Amino acid sequence: ISVLKELIQYIPAEIPVILDGKRGDIGTTAKAYADAAFKAIGADSVTVNSYMGTDTILPFTNEPGLGVFVLCKTSNPSSSEIQELVIQSSGRTIFEEIAILAEKWNEKNKNVGLVVGATDPASLKRVRMLAPNLWILSPGIGAQGGNLEDACKAGLSSNGSGMIFPISRAIS
Repeated sequence: ISVLKELIQYIPAEIPVILDGKRGDIGTTAKAYADAAFKAIGADSVTVNSYMGTDTILPFTNEPGLGVFVLCKTSNPSSSEIQELVIQSSGRTIFEEIAILAEKWNEKNKNVGLVVGATDPASLKRVRMLAPNLWILSPGIGAQGGNLEDACKAGLSSNGSGMIFPISRAIS
């Protein structure tokens, strides 16, 4: 952790640091994870897993100016095993329900976004329709085979922004 904190100090302040931690735990533990990510390490945002519900997300949203990206439709090949299951009561997939919930979680501090893989433009388009106001962190360009042009067509917001494309493997 000390090396990560030191590395973050070298990054210019105008460049946001997104900690890809994929955290998700009960409320008190989620708060401890949020404190570690934002206060101890110095990240500007962190990825989280919403599998345990709202109380795993809200501790990461308490500070305006610090953000969270909620795993929604991830870029890994087996993501459909769970994320594309259809919820009988709504007729929507799990990832679509997460997008809708994330819009609600974003209402207070405007600091919630989604992780939606660039490897699945059709799902990216569905998420953008359900979450028009959220930023989307869209991994999968490059080594995972996602196409930048297709992802942009599917996921950019109405004002032509709203997406971040991490290219981690290309620099590691």
